[in-house]
Amino acid sequence: AILQMSGTRTDVAALVACCSATAFSDLTFALSAPFFPNEAAAHSLSPGTIGLIFATQPLCVMIGALGSPMVIERAGPFVVLRMATFAQSVFTLGFGLTDLLFTGRLPFLVACIMLRAAQGLACGLTETSAASLAMRSVPEHRITSAVGGVSAARALGVVLGPPIGGVGFDRMGFVAPFALASGLLLFLALAMLVLPVSPAGILPSAQPNAPTWSLLKVAPVRVALLCMWLVHCSITFLAPTLQPFLAGSPFYMSSSFIGLSFMLCTFAFAITAALGGVISDAIGHARQMMGGLAFIAAGYTIIGPSPLLWRLFPPLEQSTGLALLALCLASMGGGLAMVPASPLMVLGAMRAGFGSQESMDGVAALATLAGSFGGFCGSIVGGLFVEYMAFPAAAATFAALPILLIPSLCPFRAKAPASQLV
Repeated sequence: AILQMSGTRTDVAALVACCSATAFSDLTFALSAPFFPNEAAAHSLSPGTIGLIFATQPLCVMIGALGSPMVIERAGPFVVLRMATFAQSVFTLGFGLTDLLFTGRLPFLVACIMLRAAQGLACGLTETSAASLAMRSVPEHRITSAVGGVSAARALGVVLGPPIGGVGFDRMGFVAPFALASGLLLFLALAMLVLPVSPAGILPSAQPNAPTWSLLKVAPVRVALLCMWLVHCSITFLAPTLQPFLAGSPFYMSSSFIGLSFMLCTFAFAITAALGGVISDAIGHARQMMGGLAFIAAGYTIIGPSPLLWRLFPPLEQSTGLALLALCLASMGGGLAMVPASPLMVLGAMRAGFGSQESMDGVAALATLAGSFGGFCGSIVGGLFVEYMAFPAAAATFAALPILLIPSLCPFRAKAPASQLV
């Protein structure tokens, strides 16, 4: 797929670097989920405090994304990607050593929060520079495919993180998973010293960019950012809510089966994201995003299923098969809706008079910011909804959000010419 996006050796190398960096970055954060909460509890940390450690990362990713356009403008996306990858390698190894170096409750907590914050800042630079470099490294009509490849790589990192972390911890202890992730990031950073990359990815911007926030004046940018925020909300909404629902009647799923269910969701998202460029070429960006939002709404309506569906279809009952179908629908919808969002924003910004590199750098930063904020909001919204209503009603209420967003994409349904980011 990467070879089809761009035929030159330098551009293929840049895309491989982008996909690898984002995959390793997401793997680094995902691998701690199976074992870190228990280890932190052994240091006398409460569940709320452990949640604070996990929440530090998306907040700092947003901060890193806000400052990334200025850094990319001065140094170029490839240099920023290489340095941010190296920084993540160092901070990841440091996080793995906290269990050995800090025995007291307060020193361990402070070290974890500080290192997690540093990882988040570096991750914000990594994700933004990777997206910018990927968009610069392909012809304009292949940007959707490039973004889809990077999104699929991120999903792969999320899938592989928990099993690698769990096995590494069981076999070799707390340090091993982080040492492995740090080694992968360090290897990639060193490899990028010799990778051939086109001048578009190395050179800084030829002229100063307009402030990133000025892109928000463009209507397609605002709508696409809302869509990206909602997609990430839909992913993290299930993190605090799905396990209690599936563990109870009538499912009685084990933790292992629920973990496999989440893995199935991620695979569905990755496959759809990888195919997103081809689909968008055929039907257009806005139409694909509208279809993706409809899939998310359908998945969240069915998973409960919604009390309204019970009344319309009395034979419909809760079942494992129906729940898995709903999860796949929602995940596929996320992949369909997210991949064309960045190209739609770039095209809208260029039509509004922004330069191509200026648009790509700003869009990459805003997309990272919207995604991180959506991921942060999703867990909070999910927890609050389920606290005040049953899961079926909470999921059905959330399903209304993508339905309400679909009409806002209607003005942009016209398919762009092939020369303008199909």
